[in-house]
Amino acid sequence: MFTVIEQCRVAAQPGTTVLEKSLPLTTFDLTMFQHHPMLRVIFYEHSHLDEAQSFISKLKDSLSLTLKHFYMFAGHLVCSKTPNPTIKPKIHYVDGDSIPLTFMESKQDNFDYLTSNYPRTAIEFHSLVPQLPAESIIGDTVLAPLMAIQVTLYPGSGICIGFTVRHEAADGNTFTQFIRSWASITKLSSDEPLLGEKLDQPICFYDRSVVNDPNQEIFWGGVMSRPSDMRSISPTQLPPDLVRATFIMGPDHIQLLKRWVSKEFPTLSHVTTFSVTVAFVWVSIFKLKMRINEVCDRPVQLVISADCRRLMDPPLPENYFGNCIVPVFFPSNFNELLSKDDGFIIGAKLIGELIEEKLRKKDAISRCQEEMVYFGERMSEFQFVAVSGSPRFGVYDADFGWGEPKKTEVISIDFKGGISIGDCRDVKGGVEVGLSFPKIEMDAFAVIFADGLKSVEMSRVNA
Repeated sequence: MFTVIEQCRVAAQPGTTVLEKSLPLTTFDLTMFQHHPMLRVIFYEHSHLDEAQSFISKLKDSLSLTLKHFYMFAGHLVCSKTPNPTIKPKIHYVDGDSIPLTFMESKQDNFDYLTSNYPRTAIEFHSLVPQLPAESIIGDTVLAPLMAIQVTLYPGSGICIGFTVRHEAADGNTFTQFIRSWASITKLSSDEPLLGEKLDQPICFYDRSVVNDPNQEIFWGGVMSRPSDMRSISPTQLPPDLVRATFIMGPDHIQLLKRWVSKEFPTLSHVTTFSVTVAFVWVSIFKLKMRINEVCDRPVQLVISADCRRLMDPPLPENYFGNCIVPVFFPSNFNELLSKDDGFIIGAKLIGELIEEKLRKKDAISRCQEEMVYFGERMSEFQFVAVSGSPRFGVYDADFGWGEPKKTEVISIDFKGGISIGDCRDVKGGVEVGLSFPKIEMDAFAVIFADGLKSVEMSRVNA
């Protein structure tokens, strides 16, 4: 159903001053070691693709210019094939390293279907994200590529750009900065607007000597004890009935939820769009599990990834390249959370309190990292609901010159059973929530979600 138009590799623009560079993995990077890669697709409406070669050439040129600044994405993760305390993993770049870029043409007339919000078959999206090239093995050293990109053309309809990125290299913040930078450079045919007036200031901050990282040796020991196989989970392992759907939380609903939480808990300081959205979706998922009789005695762990750049001592700049997130675990229990009608309020209070407690106190980052070790060693004892993304990433701001995206999807949640949270294109101030469930569960969740929003609206009427 697809035709390969061109397969190539794109290196940083000739003249890039960096000839070779290594970045040691920090504790933040090591916590992502051998996690499933980040997978994202972004769709754009574009009805005029007659000059395909000109279009392809422009994207290749702009990607090369973008890699002048994000050159580490063209490098490799270097680590030992077998446990070896003398070889610590690192990200390594050498002048000439490149990213695989594939251009495809779809023969299917399903662009509108893929960019809809209603449930769509999950496996169909995986043909739109590229596979990372195979690792190279030199002696006892493994060199693993970090990024691959695929551009799929839908003649008369639009474009889909798919990304696969190893999580050891970067978090969602760095990844979306790359996407927005590539979009801007493509649209303006220049990187000067990104540099602004401070031409001597880099777009990416690579200095890891400023990272206060006391747990690095502890986490390095944990990495050595893990299996060395870094291959991704195959899409063929996905359940055939798995579907993806997008649910919208409008700004009116969000404000009503915030006011509700603040009224019940006036001293709760952390009441945000993110916290109330996650609480609402979290409780809706629990209600779904109860409806399909999946309630069990294992504690449920809600897991979010908190950006720590501003919390570091000293703080790291927003353009820091790499991972700078910690997992925050929110323990609860099905019956404890849902035994009362105010499950949302309990969830929102728990989220607000734990974010405040875990991220605002001294040594908070170290304690969150230690928690990850604890839960990682006891995975089978818990049920996990993981949250990916953030509304502040602003993926819908990534304009390549074709206008804002029509739709974006975080494909990675297909493997995690998690939640994606992002900004909303169609409703300013709203939030898009992405979920991946078996079809029968998704249909049930949609009813629970809609009923929950109606209850929120009724609270306004009855207030």
